[in-house]
Amino acid sequence: MSEGNHKRQFGAKSSGKAKKINNEEAFHNSDDKNEGSQSQRTHHEFGASDKNKSSFIENFKKMFLLYDRNEWIKRYLISLIITLLFITMMGNSLWIVVLLNFLLFPFIISVVDDFIGKLTQKTSFAEQLQSSGCFVASIRVVIKYVFLYFVWGYSFILGLVSLVYMCFTARKM
Repeated sequence: MSEGNHKRQFGAKSSGKAKKINNEEAFHNSDDKNEGSQSQRTHHEFGASDKNKSSFIENFKKMFLLYDRNEWIKRYLISLIITLLFITMMGNSLWIVVLLNFLLFPFIISVVDDFIGKLTQKTSFAEQLQSSGCFVASIRVVIKYVFLYFVWGYSFILGLVSLVYMCFTARKM
C-alpha cells in the first residue's frame, strides 16, 4: 500500500502477512505502526475457531451425562438379561456380535426413549393397569419386551447409528 492510502486491502494483491502471536496465527497489515506493541496490534483470525472443539473422549463422556446413572444401570441390566436369554436359546454363536449387542443395546434404548418421550408421556406399569386394565397393560409389556429382544439382535448395527446420534446430541451440551 502507498503511504497516502491507509485503507486495508484484501485479496491476492494485499500487503498483509500472517504472523504468529502467542502461538496463534493471525493476519496483520504490513503497515502496522506499532509493530513492537502486541496490545495495540490488530488481530484478525480467519477460518473456523477450534476453541469450542472437544475431543471424541469428551463427547463420549458427555453422552453418559445425558441420562441419570440409574437409567444406564437399568438399561445395561436389561441388556444383560436379554444377552443371557439369547445365549441360552441359541447356544453357539458369534461371540463378538453378542458382545457388541450387549454393549450397544443401551444406546439404542436411550434413543428410542427420546423419540417415545417426544411422542407420548412415559407411564409406569401400575399407571397402565389403572388406566387400561390388566389385560391391555400385560399385552403392552409383552409387546415392549418382544420389541426389545428383536432390537437387541440388531444392536451391533443400530447401536452405531445411536452412538452417532448421541454424540451429536452430547456435542450440543
